Amino acid sequence: MRKTICVLEIVFLNSGFTKAQDAEKRVKWFREIKFGMFIHWGVYAEAAGQWDGKNYYGIGEWIMYRAKIKTYDYEKLAEKFNPVKFNADKWIQVAKDAGMKYIVITAKHHDGFAMFESKASDYNIVDATPLNAIR
Repeated sequence: MRKTICVLEIVFLNSGFTKAQDAEKRVKWFREIKFGMFIHWGVYAEAAGQWDGKNYYGIGEWIMYRAKIKTYDYEKLAEKFNPVKFNADKWIQVAKDAGMKYIVITAKHHDGFAMFESKASDYNIVDATPLNAIR
């Protein structure tokens, strides 16, 4: 339930509602927009569900836990994570063409990797990936 509330709070930030307005109006708004995209993407995508020659089916972002990967080894995925074919404009256009009303992206996952530059840690897409080489 808390995860859903957090996602809704993010969506509401761009909806024109303020926190002072009651939750009932915000939930009504969310139910009316109905269709949106939730992008759950991060450094774990580099593993593509495989570790040490073994496939781990299901939720890819849990590969570190499921494969019992040591932090030191897992962090090396960032050295290879280079989404050069990423095209935000195309993702947005696909969402719009499908009739979606909102997009939510997981900008930092439980593995600690941030999809943005951060002063809190170098374990992010700007400082820990090949993108750093082009800065």
